[in-house]
Amino acid sequence: MKNNKIDFLLRLIFLIVIVIFCICLIFNRETITNNIPIRILVIKSGSMYPTLEIGDIVIIKKYNDYKVKDIVTYNYDGYLITHRIIEKENTSFITKGDNNNSKDDIEVNINNVKGKIIYIFNNEKRKNILLLIVIIIAIIIFKKGIRNEKNY
Repeated sequence: MKNNKIDFLLRLIFLIVIVIFCICLIFNRETITNNIPIRILVIKSGSMYPTLEIGDIVIIKKYNDYKVKDIVTYNYDGYLITHRIIEKENTSFITKGDNNNSKDDIEVNINNVKGKIIYIFNNEKRKNILLLIVIIIAIIIFKKGIRNEKNY
């Protein structure tokens, strides 16, 4: 009985911590995400096709420097844009979407760069990950069922 109360209290404390974290994340989203070195984003346009497709999930990481051919995500007028660096000057870049006919009209300052793509989860990889999760859940349920049968 005592273990049940301790278990309940631990779960309640964990839930409260998660709720507080979510509230902080909602109200301080910009501050928190600007200070995190790694971010996960979803591609929303076809400007980088065929390298990136709409719906692809990318992981970006902030670095101190970037080079030509890096695919970076930067902030422009409140929008996050993910394009390839085609020219580099001291602290600024010219970018272009792989699927676009011309380079971008703006010079991107390094301070506006949120990060460089370090991993791409395309549709095929997401299907494989989902399948793996389903298999793991099925194994856990199967093992739990076997344990319950042994207890009877």
